[in-house]
Amino acid sequence: MEDKFIIKLLDVSTLEQQVEVYMQSFDVKRPLDSVIEKWKSEHYDNPVHEAYIFGAFDAEKLVSINAYMPMKYKYEGKECNAIQSCISGTIPEYRGKGIWSKLVKYAIGYFKEEGKYDFLIGFPNYKTSYGGFMKMNWSHDSNAINYLMIVNGKQFVKAAINRNVPLSGILHLQQIKINLHKRLKYTTGEMRLVAGNSNEKSFSLVDSDEFIEWKKNYKGLEGFGVYTSEGIHLGNCRYFIEDYHGCKIIKLCDIKSLDKTNEALSFYAFCIREIIKRHREVAFIRIWLMDESPLENVYKRLLFVKDGKHKNPFITYSLKGDVIPEEILHNKENWINASFLDLD
Repeated sequence: MEDKFIIKLLDVSTLEQQVEVYMQSFDVKRPLDSVIEKWKSEHYDNPVHEAYIFGAFDAEKLVSINAYMPMKYKYEGKECNAIQSCISGTIPEYRGKGIWSKLVKYAIGYFKEEGKYDFLIGFPNYKTSYGGFMKMNWSHDSNAINYLMIVNGKQFVKAAINRNVPLSGILHLQQIKINLHKRLKYTTGEMRLVAGNSNEKSFSLVDSDEFIEWKKNYKGLEGFGVYTSEGIHLGNCRYFIEDYHGCKIIKLCDIKSLDKTNEALSFYAFCIREIIKRHREVAFIRIWLMDESPLENVYKRLLFVKDGKHKNPFITYSLKGDVIPEEILHNKENWINASFLDLD
């Protein structure tokens, strides 16, 4: 039965079929046209990285997809490339036939032959695809854990009722958060590109103004720059505002300081307080952190609560047979901040 499926790299000519598979796989109820527009802008209008979406066909019918998103990084002074396994989906009547594993194996072979990428990363679901990745010899390096901060209590309860959001921490009052670190010396202004690590031998992800503009357009990236009273740029705060089961939430992308001498709690507190001041209507703020993240205590002191229901493994696969340097794996926080991890 499995041998009848044809696997190949897709392009924009099958755009509507790709979206239909995605919508059936995840029971998406939004209008088809809006999903097509988002899918096209996310995967095919990206000015920085080309799209890789592999599909399995039963005759002329597309029945399964597996999407990948490249990302650039610098290591030891050289620009290199990794690629993230993103959305995978199979329409219900074709599940259980081994199609997904064939797609992943095909993609690995494709990337090895192409030779452009050093390794794959992923944040799979423990209940679905994680076991399959492990059978294909991916390495489990850490876990991504979701943290929440309540902003609007009424909207949070609405989200909790609609989607079983954990109610732990609901008694944290907004007044506590608003008053936290009242006397902060920073001001806000235009969000500008933050330069990578100046140490040429270390690891950092590559960002660009063009990529930031694309993120603004395709997924509504918002944010602000943080400055001293004298106008010196200290860093950025970037986030997305998204619909979530009848209300709005904020997905915090990153808070990045240029000045490593800044006291972390004070800098982060200012950014979170500014987000709340601008968006009092949102139910909660969400941030993904890695196990044993150095930022965990900072976010806990800012009254973020760990959401035990949302925990995803961080996995890697070397495409060139090399051992992935520990310095890269120890910078897991960079990967999740740049990731297209999008779970509810």
